[in-house]
This record gives sequence, structure tokens and C-alpha cells, in this order.
Amino acid sequence: MCGRFAQGISLDGIPDEFFETVLDEENNEINEPTEGVYETEAGGEGDRTEKIQLDLSRASQWTPSCNIAPTNTALMVYMAEPSSDIAQSYIVEPSKFGLVPTWAKPCDPTPVNKGKQNEGEKYSRELGKHESKYFNCRRESLAEHRAVWSSCKKHRCVIPIQGYFEWLKTKNEKIPYFIHSKTAPLIFLAGFYSHNYNYKDNFNVNGEYLSSFTVITAPAEKSDKYDLSWLHSRKTLVIEPGSKEWFSWLDPNRDWDDSLIPEVLNSNTNEAYAGIEGYRVSNDVGNPSNKSESILRKVANVKARSVSDFFKPKKEPVMKNEDTISADQKDARNIKQEHSENVKEPEIKTEDDHQSSKRTNHDRDDSSKRVKTERD
Repeated sequence: MCGRFAQGISLDGIPDEFFETVLDEENNEINEPTEGVYETEAGGEGDRTEKIQLDLSRASQWTPSCNIAPTNTALMVYMAEPSSDIAQSYIVEPSKFGLVPTWAKPCDPTPVNKGKQNEGEKYSRELGKHESKYFNCRRESLAEHRAVWSSCKKHRCVIPIQGYFEWLKTKNEKIPYFIHSKTAPLIFLAGFYSHNYNYKDNFNVNGEYLSSFTVITAPAEKSDKYDLSWLHSRKTLVIEPGSKEWFSWLDPNRDWDDSLIPEVLNSNTNEAYAGIEGYRVSNDVGNPSNKSESILRKVANVKARSVSDFFKPKKEPVMKNEDTISADQKDARNIKQEHSENVKEPEIKTEDDHQSSKRTNHDRDDSSKRVKTERD
């Protein structure tokens, strides 16, 4: 499943990270012909170059977060019909994590935390029920043609993330892991999005509609080419940017047909998982209010401890009279005491220098590239 993920990239850093990952090219010159709309060129067929456009104008109020949970706002990406001089046109949109179907209508205006200092907006409790129920879509359900998913199959998107969190269940505890790419700054999750025009009090995109999305998941099996079943019984569906599957999924002119399930949502031999790895992180990620980059740091493995360990009764030390202890026993006790004074308590190590982006991992300059604008 996918219930938490990281999108800790600033708005200024998104064009660089997106174009580098999607085009698999570094140091592309990026222009901003109009505010919030970025363009770059990439090699096309033969010697031709193609212009690629990324529209961030809808996301001007975006706040980065490394711990996005269901009902939170995140960024998702879909393709639009390009203009005549653009080969690929991508829209980046702030969207609620958890699908609100297009047909859902407002009924109960009760806000969450009613009467409290942190009272939500009207209908927020009702919307939260939709979002909490539909933040993941099981791939198996797509062939069943359930109404909630059939309503959004035409609206396919990807969610660009630094990585997602999953908890490994052991006998004594649940251990959080961060799943990310070793070779790219972003990975892209397959999803569906919805534009709901009924909740007028809750519009979140330019006062036009309520945008929301869901993440598609599939079974994680030991027989998968890139096995993640050791961590959880399910995994998110990842799409390789720039691949045939990428364009099949995002093509705005392609209607849904069930052939997209094996064609794009393949979890057994999908090469998009090739560079994926996971490492243990702090339990602090369990608190959704912890949103800083510190929760992405790798934590050294430590011996699991049961809660019951903290409540075991302590044994009272047996006191011996000094006169009854032999000289040999005294010498042995002194040696043991000197040894214990020289032993330090073990520490849990963290890697403060861990960064989730490709450029830091490879010691490249982490500063943002300069974006040219017509205003320059």
C-alpha cells in the first residue's frame, strides 16, 4: 500500500528535477516564457528537437512536505493536449491525497474538529471520509469496473515523489522504511485524479474545482523480478518516465481499456523498479506533523525491543560482607569494574548527510539551475 510519501521539493526546484528525470538528461536549459510555465528542449526523431512544457502556475501556493498522509495536499501531474509548437505538455496541480469521486455531492457541512481552535472548513469531515477511503486503488479492482474507479479511468496521472514510507511488521514492532530510487531524484507513482465541481466551498485549484487523486497498488510477490515482498504484501505501481508505458498512461486522447492493466500496471517485470531500494528511518515518521527532511535520514539497525522489556521487575542486588569475600574474588571484581568503566554505551547512528536526490548522491552541485525568463 501507499499511505505516506515525501514531496519535499521546493517549487523552484521542481522544473529541474522533473525535466532531468523525465528526459534522462542533465543541464538542459530551462526557460520561463510566462510566469509559472517552464519549457525545455529535448532530442526527438532524427535531428529534430522537441519542446517540452511544464505548467506549474496552478501550484503557486505549494508547501513542500516530506511526510504526506491521506487527506493532505500533494502535487500530481497529468498531460494536456499540447499547442502546435509543443510536443509534450504537462500540468502540475495541487491535489488532495484521497479521491473524491466526480459524482460526490456535498451533504453534511460539519467541519472536522468542530468547535475547536483547529476547526476545519465546511464539509471537511465528509470529504475526509471519501479521501480516507479512496487514497489507494487496488489494481485487481480495475477489471471489476466499480463505479468509483470507472468515473476516473479517463483521468490518469502520475505522482512525482522522492520516495514513500512502508512499515515492516516484526514480532515486536513495526519498523518504518523509506523506499526510493538510487539513481534518480524522483520516482513516479501511477494514479487516477478527479475534478469535482460540486464542492464549491472546497475548490483548491484557482477557484474552479476540487482536485483529488488516488495511488494504484498491486500485490508484492517473491517471484517479482524486483522483489519488495520482504517489506509488505503490496507495493505501489511505479512508471518509468519517458517509456512507452509512460505515454500510454498519460496520453490525454486515449480512452480507458483494460489492456492498460497488463501494458502499464505490470508489477512482476516492471523495469521502473530496477533502481528502487529501501532503508530504515526513524519512528518519528509515524507522526504526520513531522514533515522536515530529517525523517528521511537512514537509521542504523538496532536490536528490536519489546514494550514488556520496560516493565520487567529489577532484581535486588545481593549484598555480601567484605570480610567473607576472598582475595581472588576481590581482584576479579576490581578487574571487571575497571573494564566496565572503559566501555561506552552504544549509540544509534544516523547519516545526516543523506539526501534523496540523484545529484547529491553523486556529489554534483546541489544548487538550482538558473531559469531564464523573458523578463530577464
